[in-house]
Amino acid sequence: MRSRGIQYYKLELLLCGLALVIAGLLIMEALKYPVEAYIFPVAVLSIGIVASIGQGAIVTWKVLKNKFEEHDLQSPMEEIPLIKMLIIIVVFLAYLFLIPRIGFFVMTWIFLNFLLILFQKSPIYVNLALGTSLTVAMYLLFSLFLRVPLPRGLFI
Repeated sequence: MRSRGIQYYKLELLLCGLALVIAGLLIMEALKYPVEAYIFPVAVLSIGIVASIGQGAIVTWKVLKNKFEEHDLQSPMEEIPLIKMLIIIVVFLAYLFLIPRIGFFVMTWIFLNFLLILFQKSPIYVNLALGTSLTVAMYLLFSLFLRVPLPRGLFI
């Protein structure tokens, strides 16, 4: 079964590999920070790496054992077209690139609102309120309570 010329298990393996590469690059970048600042990102990214390897191994095992059935080859994200996934990846990479230049909180607000508007069927003012609330909660948590230094750019 094919969809747009790519079988979903091949796409899944490709995304697992992409996730491994991105996580590895992010870990290398995180290791440039002081020990106190990189422990959490490295731990979270390590979990992501293990999950990607596990998912890739499961998909590979199913392919080698011909365990794929018709329902396995269908997209688990039928409602999310491939173009939206590519947009998310591009926006995420832009988010990571722009955080040091613009600032963590401003870029997080833009990123969250973009994703909420893209995926939520709520009115735009609800999405903006939710994105703003989440950004303020992150500011309170990281800056005020935990006192974690976050990248500051042109803005907050």
